[in-house]
Amino acid sequence: MVAACPHCLFELLYIAIGSLPVSLIVFLTVDNRMRLFTRNFPSLMKKRSKVKKRTTKKQPLDTMFAFGFLRRQATIKAEQISLLTCYGYTRRLCSRFTYYSRESTEHVAGPTEKMNTCQAINSALDNALSSNPNSIVFGEDVAFGGVFRCTVGLQDKYGQERVFNTPLCEQGIAGFGIGAALCGATAIAEIQFADYIMPAFDQIVNEAAKYRYRSGDLFNCGGLTIRAPCGAVGHGGLYHSQSPEAFFAHAPGLKVVMPRGPFEAKGLLLQCIEDKNPCIFLEPKILYRRAVDEVPTGKYTLPLSKAEFLCEGNDATLLAWGTQVHILKEVAELAKQELGISCDVIDLRTILPWDEEAVYSSVKKTGRLLIAHEAPLTMGFGAEIAASVQQIRQRRREQVKLPQCVPVISVGYLPAIFCILALVSCRLTIVLGSPSRVNCLLRFTEWLAENCLAEMANGLPCFLAPCALVIEPCFVGLLGSTSLCHLFYLLGMQMKIRCTLWRKILAKWNCITCPHSTKNLHCKRTIVRREHCFLHLESPVMRVTGWDTPFPHSLEPHYLPDKERCLKALKRIISY
Repeated sequence: MVAACPHCLFELLYIAIGSLPVSLIVFLTVDNRMRLFTRNFPSLMKKRSKVKKRTTKKQPLDTMFAFGFLRRQATIKAEQISLLTCYGYTRRLCSRFTYYSRESTEHVAGPTEKMNTCQAINSALDNALSSNPNSIVFGEDVAFGGVFRCTVGLQDKYGQERVFNTPLCEQGIAGFGIGAALCGATAIAEIQFADYIMPAFDQIVNEAAKYRYRSGDLFNCGGLTIRAPCGAVGHGGLYHSQSPEAFFAHAPGLKVVMPRGPFEAKGLLLQCIEDKNPCIFLEPKILYRRAVDEVPTGKYTLPLSKAEFLCEGNDATLLAWGTQVHILKEVAELAKQELGISCDVIDLRTILPWDEEAVYSSVKKTGRLLIAHEAPLTMGFGAEIAASVQQIRQRRREQVKLPQCVPVISVGYLPAIFCILALVSCRLTIVLGSPSRVNCLLRFTEWLAENCLAEMANGLPCFLAPCALVIEPCFVGLLGSTSLCHLFYLLGMQMKIRCTLWRKILAKWNCITCPHSTKNLHCKRTIVRREHCFLHLESPVMRVTGWDTPFPHSLEPHYLPDKERCLKALKRIISY
């Protein structure tokens, strides 16, 4: 198994360079033979020489034996120091970010201990196994501690019947977990890397998520929790860097969770284990050692579908989950220093179902939203949040009320332009907050009355689409000094008006002048062209994500949405 998975080599380098007294590991391939040189493992070289004597000249070195021996030696070293706590060398390879510890854990009673994320997960699994005799932990290499050492010591404490290895078969791991949960066990499965969860996609999406609904609630695999390390570390490459949360967020019946640190990892994992729905628990592997916090040693849970505000502000909402939360926290501090603005920073925690009310309340307060995640841009979960924010029911908008449709009086049925503009002008008094802008709008209404009454009296058709009569003046409030032109063009395009009258008005309006700046009401007047109207501007909701390409191995830090990209996007929505 080890020889088939190249990620084990990276983990060995983690252990060797980060914490263990191994100063040099070099792999060379000469004559199709993999040779390992160390300074601190002379016994390994003796073992290798014995193996070489038993092999023929045409037979290659037993690489699996060499890897296995080194791993056993590493396990012995790791057990001597409990769990690894320092991965200093990893900082040069991983994406650049600053970890922000929790300010306090006062709302959770009991003694605390400084733990990294790996230790916190180990503690959570220990609590789950000790409190529930029906709980089992299984996965690839789980017995000896797992690739990231999250299950070290659990098999020795609870036995191989409850903590055991599985074959290298992700769909088998998920299928076994579903069956065990159906039989009443609390199944805690581990997928070695989230990138390899795709073979189990059918089992998770078509079986685990739908079992309760298919059986009419006669059977339920809600006791299933699947752990999977995810995200980039700076050198993982194509198969060890992906963030697949959006795939599972599209499957009703699942719960998808991603913590940002040790405290959240333990509390959310224990809640997932106790939850009556199958849960996907995604663990940002770069936080395994980088994130260190005070974590309660006892059992505690954190509610799912409940976002957390890390800091509060009035100018923009910064939303993320996992590692990106720390990047946005740093971006918020930089924005306060460079731009003089304050931001809401929200850790979503639960991706499915996500805390809509917390996000909506923040966006309605700030009017701007920045979403950051490591997954690619197209169809990432940030797109779902951005689309949902645009549909907030309590958002400032008005809908033209239509009378009962009678064919004989269809002219009376159609909403008049004065009715539309009256509604918009009333809302603008609140939205724009500036009487001068409202007066400009009223003058525009008078101009329409003078120029349109004659055209309407001559019987020119004015067909409006009743299905598209939602006027959203909150966008007009963001348009600044050119709100008149933007408003008119918005009315003409959004309501899909197709008539000679509107074309005439639009052509005339392109040459009408508007105030150039709200700071100086007596400044020169300028011509506002159509290309500067609302439909050509960018939205105050932006996403900063990974690129729509496979992970580039050598340029991975440039692929990730770092603080420079996030700060640049924040400046764009602030200057909107």
